[in-house]
Amino acid sequence: MTWGNWCRGGSRCRGTDGYRLSINAGYDYNVKRVNCILEKKSLIESEYFDSNKEEGHFHNKFASANYKYRKFNVKEGIRTTFYQERNKWVNSPRLNVQYEILSGLKLKAEAGIFHQFISQLREYGANVLPLNNPLWIINSTENETSQKAQKVATGFIFHKNGWLLDLEAYYSQNKGLSTLPPLFNELTPNGFSKGSSTIKGIDMLLKKRWEPFNVWLNYSLGKINYLFPDVAEESFAAPNDIRHNASLMGSYQFRKLHFSLTGKYHSGLPYSKPNGLIGFYDEEDEATTYEVDYGKINNERLRQYFRLDFGVNYRPTFKKYSNLKAEFSLSIINILNRENVLDRGYYTDLEVEAEIPPLVFVNRFLLNRTPLLLVRFYW
Repeated sequence: MTWGNWCRGGSRCRGTDGYRLSINAGYDYNVKRVNCILEKKSLIESEYFDSNKEEGHFHNKFASANYKYRKFNVKEGIRTTFYQERNKWVNSPRLNVQYEILSGLKLKAEAGIFHQFISQLREYGANVLPLNNPLWIINSTENETSQKAQKVATGFIFHKNGWLLDLEAYYSQNKGLSTLPPLFNELTPNGFSKGSSTIKGIDMLLKKRWEPFNVWLNYSLGKINYLFPDVAEESFAAPNDIRHNASLMGSYQFRKLHFSLTGKYHSGLPYSKPNGLIGFYDEEDEATTYEVDYGKINNERLRQYFRLDFGVNYRPTFKKYSNLKAEFSLSIINILNRENVLDRGYYTDLEVEAEIPPLVFVNRFLLNRTPLLLVRFYW
């Protein structure tokens, strides 16, 4: 085939020998704004560390191509972003290849580089700043323009006779992660600690449909390690490092009633268990203060998580008012009323009169048994 016969008519073409090609391209412009105020309070005075009203302007050009030839399907693309404040371009190429080796069985492989220009701060070690809500900043340091992820993955897909099996193994390296340094006194508007992470694992999806039943099984085996040189010399388990993560869902359709039952399980989340307390004697005040001594970060695991949910959904029709639709839904979350711990924090109990204050911990729990009712009318 000659170039003159290729893609006649613009962005899509089809050949007589079984190939198909489509091409897309475009441009967009966006502005990202973050308002962030960090504050340290004491009995004497308040110190404010303000990095508010950060703003970034981004010009994005993107192009993609989808090429299919017989048993091959290749998708490739690139997104190029110009970070106006940094006067710098970053490129995000990606490639996805599938090959059908047997009827219903495809091999797949993909690779790509991804950039994220807004970073979420996390806290580790002996931070005294509680971050109950996610804290975000725009990457604007001298060495880091964005969070950069490089990912490769491979696996296969089997889809036949109502069965779907999707299995994928992946490996990813991420750079430009942000956190708060271990001691708040070291914090400055641009003094965030930077780090990296490595992620590897296997994901599996198994699905089967028997009318009127549907069953889904998801399972992930993974490992996520963080490395923040300002926080710890060695890498440590990420807060979301879940070694085993599984969910099983079944649904049943009876006329206009839809029933579902979902079980969710994952191994315990990591947390930092301290060695004890460290005392510091102040000669001027002639008093000793104590701080929690964390030997290693995320060196222990919470207990395993399990939750069972039930739901029923009903969508009636109205013959007299054909445009009117309704939905009634009842869900019960955590029907076994299991106590699932979200995280655990340690502190010294200064209210207890003792020469050395006791070290105590507090658990934060997820929802107990919770019913939810939804009534909706729409037209």
